[in-house]
Amino acid sequence: MSNMNSVERRYREDPVYNKFVDMMVMMLEQLRLSPSEMREAAVLACIIFEQRHPRTNFIMPMNHDEVERFLNSHVGDILKPRQPGKQPDGSEWYP
Repeated sequence: MSNMNSVERRYREDPVYNKFVDMMVMMLEQLRLSPSEMREAAVLACIIFEQRHPRTNFIMPMNHDEVERFLNSHVGDILKPRQPGKQPDGSEWYP
């Protein structure tokens, strides 16, 4: 299914999305905006929204030792260099 088909299906099946799209079409017509101006305005509105509502999930700056401790505690043996022909569990591997 193409992306356009899923958008059109959502327009048909989601009443909130349907009203929002209809409102945008009405604004295009009433304000005599071009589709390009509407796209630019939509992108700007998203940027403004994200600036006003910053995400709270971020990684605190760490120094090298803190990064190493973090990786060792969360990833462990995955990052340790492997010996050619050996897996971390000691079994053989063939390239």
